[in-house]
Amino acid sequence: MRSPTRSAGQVRAVSAVIERRESADAGGAPSDECGVCMDADVNALLLPCRHLCCCAECAAKLECC
Repeated sequence: MRSPTRSAGQVRAVSAVIERRESADAGGAPSDECGVCMDADVNALLLPCRHLCCCAECAAKLECC
């Protein structure tokens, strides 16, 4: 499977979402744990749906969201 190419705009959008997530207060923030492997931290934004729920390693293995 080939790796998808991301535009600079998409990379900036992903970075902004991750920054907002990291700066959210602990009281209402969603889990930082990958919803797939339950081990790594969430660090991948799935496009176009914008789900922020898994790590980059698990995201690379997904075929659809």
